[in-house]
Amino acid sequence: MIEELFKLVQQESHTDIINNPAIPNEQNNQAVGLATESIFGGLQGALANGGLRDVLGMFGYKANVDPSHPVVSVITDNFVG
Repeated sequence: MIEELFKLVQQESHTDIINNPAIPNEQNNQAVGLATESIFGGLQGALANGGLRDVLGMFGYKANVDPSHPVVSVITDNFVG
């Protein structure tokens, strides 16, 4: 599952990570890996704390994930931190 998530993040991260001049090309995979770990860890943490409804609700968004969603906020804070 982590490998699938890594591939998905890699596919979707061209603008934010791969094409970002602030991230050296040789560190792209590491940045994608950190993003993947943050996402996976955030989902695991939410599920472990009884947040199944929040996680399922997060996947209900069709076009974009709502950045104010509680699970998204935790994942973003973990990654940025």
